[in-house]
Amino acid sequence: MLLKAQELLNRISPRNQNLCLVIGVFLISRSMNIFYFDIRFDLGPLGYYWQYIDPKLLKEHLVQSVYYLHSQPPLFNFFLGVVLKLFPHNYLEAFHFIYMFFGLLFSISLFLIMTEIGIGNKRSLILTCLFMISPITVEYENWLFYEYPTAVLLSWAVFFLHRFVRRKRPLDCFTFFLLISMVVYVRGILSLYWFLLVAVILWAFNWREWKKIVLACSLPLFLILALYVKNFIVFNSFSIGDAQIGSNLALTVTSSLPQDTADALIIQRKITSLFRVPPFSPDFSNYAPYGLYFKTTGVPILDEKSRSTDSINPHNLIYLEVGKIDLKDAVYVLMRFPVYVLKECGSNLLNGYFLTSDHTQPFYAGDCSGQWNRWDDFFKRVCLGEVNSGRYLFLLLGLPIIFIYGLFFILRSRVNPYKYSSRVEVVAFMMVTIVFLAGSTLFVYCDYSRYRFLVDSFYLVLFGMATKELVQCWKCFFKFNRE
Repeated sequence: MLLKAQELLNRISPRNQNLCLVIGVFLISRSMNIFYFDIRFDLGPLGYYWQYIDPKLLKEHLVQSVYYLHSQPPLFNFFLGVVLKLFPHNYLEAFHFIYMFFGLLFSISLFLIMTEIGIGNKRSLILTCLFMISPITVEYENWLFYEYPTAVLLSWAVFFLHRFVRRKRPLDCFTFFLLISMVVYVRGILSLYWFLLVAVILWAFNWREWKKIVLACSLPLFLILALYVKNFIVFNSFSIGDAQIGSNLALTVTSSLPQDTADALIIQRKITSLFRVPPFSPDFSNYAPYGLYFKTTGVPILDEKSRSTDSINPHNLIYLEVGKIDLKDAVYVLMRFPVYVLKECGSNLLNGYFLTSDHTQPFYAGDCSGQWNRWDDFFKRVCLGEVNSGRYLFLLLGLPIIFIYGLFFILRSRVNPYKYSSRVEVVAFMMVTIVFLAGSTLFVYCDYSRYRFLVDSFYLVLFGMATKELVQCWKCFFKFNRE
């Protein structure tokens, strides 16, 4: 029996053996999370996060509510509604199982990406397992929020992008564009403009394959444009989140002005004082001085003042109109006082970007077991190199170095494009997404490291590439010295 098992293992390639190890480590670690660390899936956001539609409407008016959702892309809320309908009494277990499945897909994609771009089986296995068992990854996996599914979609998009670059198969290219269009439908911060930028860059690197690229991106692009056009027709807004964008900009851009400057602009009627009203104020009378009043439309998601969970309904139509005014004021301030804005926002981004990705709600306020807290502290101290409380050497120095390496890799490929042709598009996609995401979150007032979680796996892949080249350089150096 043992001989037959050994013979069977010998027939399996080292890569597939390591992939089996990845799956095995994932299953063991998740079992420990449940039975030893007592990690429980956090379903709380469903009832009060402003990004979500009222659970009652998700159950009773799913299609209508998703269609009239103006403050978010629709796909994640549609996913929530489908699960609530299919599992009306066991949706907690259903969400937990689905997110664990996302985690398994995430782990598999990371390992496949790193092995396919030549990082090596052993190094890919180690890096994938470290990322998989990281307390940060586990916390996101047990949080009912859209960051984790988005990160999984981005990871698989990288995998199929590399396959297209290497094999030039239209199906791989179509799958890549379909996945990033799903990202747009889930996570509004990666928008139509990011999709178009990625398509143009891919075409620039593969201009001889322009027909395949155009055909592959046509349907995904049409789906995205259909969403934007629908919002323009229904809400007079060519966007998928004016309420959110406006409130964020009001808190960062407009509020960055000195008090006397802001007062002068308000007196001159260059901007309104609406930015001083708390975001998503439940008291609609606060908006009356700006000509905004509560109106009924006959659509519950647009008419309800509060949700069935006794929290504010942020999808009320009045908040869209508030967001449009906030957006107009913020653009005026940004165009005429860019120094104030960029100084304030840039400082906030630098202070927040290099924190651990779990430095956000609900993680720093969670009620975890003592075993989990000790494991969390140990992992971060060993793998990230704690400098002081909340600050880690790998994030402060490692992320900038990895980013510079990514830029260097792309520039180097222009000198010798054939040597790096199968990887440069992958690196370019990751770098463009990192930069676009950082630029988009520049004007967000908090949780910068949470947004960075979407591309933490990209940093991991780039780190694997950089360490492999560093090891090769050391080997060449010692070999040269011996000779």
